Amino acid sequence: MSDELDPKTFNVDEWLSGVTRVTKMVEVYGRPHLQAEIDELDALASDAEGDERDDLHAQADALRDEMEASRVRFKVASLREERVEAISKQFRPKDRDGATFAIMSEQIVSPVMTADQLRTLRDAIGEGYFSQTLTATCLAAQQGLAVTVPFSSAASLRPEALTARLWLKTAASLGQPLSVFLGRRKPGSMWLPSDTLAALAWQSYLDSLCPGCGHPRDESMDKTHKHDYAVSSLRCFACAAVSERAEEMRKRAGDQPMPGGIYWSARLTE
Repeated sequence: MSDELDPKTFNVDEWLSGVTRVTKMVEVYGRPHLQAEIDELDALASDAEGDERDDLHAQADALRDEMEASRVRFKVASLREERVEAISKQFRPKDRDGATFAIMSEQIVSPVMTADQLRTLRDAIGEGYFSQTLTATCLAAQQGLAVTVPFSSAASLRPEALTARLWLKTAASLGQPLSVFLGRRKPGSMWLPSDTLAALAWQSYLDSLCPGCGHPRDESMDKTHKHDYAVSSLRCFACAAVSERAEEMRKRAGDQPMPGGIYWSARLTE
């Protein structure tokens, strides 16, 4: 049987009757800080022996149970753009925060939460964790992205992940709302709250990376991965050629200062 659409038999109305809005799921832990304590206990246990090790493992397991008990699974759906704009108009232009929480409260199907409750949750668990979970999921639902695309290192090499991060990065570099960059709205249009969510989620993602190596800090600074990284070196031979040429000129100059206004360029000769 062919998978191609047959325009003669395809019933548009029947198909539209089954169309639904984008829906995403995300798990949020009410006590995320316990993870650091668990990691510390596990690290101590790896160096301990006998009863001390067993006691450390027991403490870590108790914290895992406590953390698991704080887990809540959120169901998030997209809203129609006209509804998003209608909510935005209820708030002053400078009150993006209020509009964002109001939109998110309508996006969250379950458990039902008010905008004030979402604000309280953000303050309780921290803006970074809130952005990487609920904010990222609301953004993914609204923009039609996979929730793991820009924010999960496990999915970082998937083609759709690279595409989504490139969208967010380029829109940010141009200072454009994501909806405008993607061609969904005209240039010069005001930022939608979903665009603000996109910008906040992208900045939150950048803030989660180690400034040295660029890997997610929750992985690269996790003691359990202490011996899990393999390092390789790369060399740019164009830069090496420029460096060698500059060194030759410095040697010829001797004690004399290097002449100013010199710029170096390198090209392939073959």
